Amino acid sequence: MPSNRKPHIVNRILRPLGLSLGRAPRSFSGGGQLVEQRVGRVDILMPEDSEIRHTYLSIPGYCSHLGRVARCVAAKYPNTRVIDIGANVGDTVAVVKSAMDLPMLAIEGDDRCYEVLSKNITRFKGVTAAKVFLGEREESVEVAISKEGWNTTLAPGDASGNHGGPAGKRKISFQTLDALLRNDAHREHYKLIKLDTEGFDLRILRGAGELLRQNRPVLLLEYNIEAMSAISEDGPAGLNRLRELGYSDLLIWDPRGTFLFRGNLSSDEFLRDLSHYLLRDDRLMAYVDLCAFSGTDSDLAEQCAIGERAFFKS
Repeated sequence: MPSNRKPHIVNRILRPLGLSLGRAPRSFSGGGQLVEQRVGRVDILMPEDSEIRHTYLSIPGYCSHLGRVARCVAAKYPNTRVIDIGANVGDTVAVVKSAMDLPMLAIEGDDRCYEVLSKNITRFKGVTAAKVFLGEREESVEVAISKEGWNTTLAPGDASGNHGGPAGKRKISFQTLDALLRNDAHREHYKLIKLDTEGFDLRILRGAGELLRQNRPVLLLEYNIEAMSAISEDGPAGLNRLRELGYSDLLIWDPRGTFLFRGNLSSDEFLRDLSHYLLRDDRLMAYVDLCAFSGTDSDLAEQCAIGERAFFKS
């Protein structure tokens, strides 16, 4: 979920309005006492000292665009099921469930986050959880782990801890999404996938080629060039692969979840410009949220864009 830059980035966005989130703690952990935190229309448990809790305290509507997209997808595909990859403690489950009661599969590999997630999903119907780290292939890899317990960040072969906070090496087993879902009776109904995995989003999608070709689900992911660069992930190349799989339309939101504009994967120049901006030292945004739609869902992309424009005019 939120990176170590996000409170600072949000303050830079709010400053011209004369607003500020105030001074946030300089360090977070996932080991604090569990407290109730309102997300969408429900209260869920979060560690008191986690950054994600402070984000929702400061921005109550954080991630609400996920719920609005889910409603749009379900309007076209009534049997929609949602996959939440990087589910953390279940906040994005709460966002979706606050918008529409859709069946969900919540995936989280971190021990502490999964423990809290397991508690939180008992508050909802139709949510199952899987404790696994996803990747592009089934393998065991030695990785550096930082921000464990609240925003786990993995860096294969890198123990420098450059992602924020101290890092320690450990061998992690990765599974592909295709393998995880191979015997899932509901596989054909997964029409929306949300990913937020600190740079691993596109890598995980490479391990979901079967699902993407068969279902063409709507994909809502965090496009964090800085995090991807840290693990030698080529962002534009990853988006180009989505284009090869039949994806075309894009909707884009800033870190606060404010809708920016509609784009298209067919423009190499657009993808390069976006990626270059997100690596600039003077950028306002550290990342953006991208929602990718297959060519067969251009009508759905248009409906979602109309809805977002209307939401931010109201």
